Amino acid sequence: AGLAQDQYQHNAGYVYSIVRLIANRIAGQTLRHARRLTDKQVRSGKSYNCPNKLHLPQCFKDAGQDLHVYRNSPILTAFQNPNPAMIRHTVMLVTIASLELTGKAFWWMRWGKNAEGEKVPEIWPLPTHWMEEQHTDDTLFDRWRVRPGGAAEQFELANREVAYFYYPDPADPLKALSPLTALAKTSAVPSAASGPGSISTLPSPPKAVSGVP
Repeated sequence: AGLAQDQYQHNAGYVYSIVRLIANRIAGQTLRHARRLTDKQVRSGKSYNCPNKLHLPQCFKDAGQDLHVYRNSPILTAFQNPNPAMIRHTVMLVTIASLELTGKAFWWMRWGKNAEGEKVPEIWPLPTHWMEEQHTDDTLFDRWRVRPGGAAEQFELANREVAYFYYPDPADPLKALSPLTALAKTSAVPSAASGPGSISTLPSPPKAVSGVP
């Protein structure tokens, strides 16, 4: 938790400008919901709403004909109005920013009520330093301990209530490695081109990226 809190504090200056640019670009993308068709559905010959390959990530382009795109679904409804305090763009922006800064992002998936008293799904992004994973002998990430704002009062959420996203560390795939941490390490590694005694330094961000004159 302490490391994540320190990483968030670096969200200033050049780092803020670059992270905001990345997060805004991704948050502005169109959201689509698709599901892979079963073998039985494929063999049936029934016409399904297959996606345009241009809208698919590279890893799914070969399977485009086996996907059905939903025009309406509970997850799309949830994203249209994720919670009473935020719009979809805000949820996506803070999610991507958290990934870039800490290598992790969390959504609390819970049920709320609308103005008519109807049960509706809600998505609440939670900061990384609020979260602490709880493992058991049989299950990794069995529960999550949540301490809002570092307060002493805390509560626990079951694994099914939390969507956990992270950038895996190749050296330990169960752990996260944030781009910010990886970038900071490059500023303190020996430069092979300059000899074992020298330390490489990071160049200033391009003006077009940072927006800083």
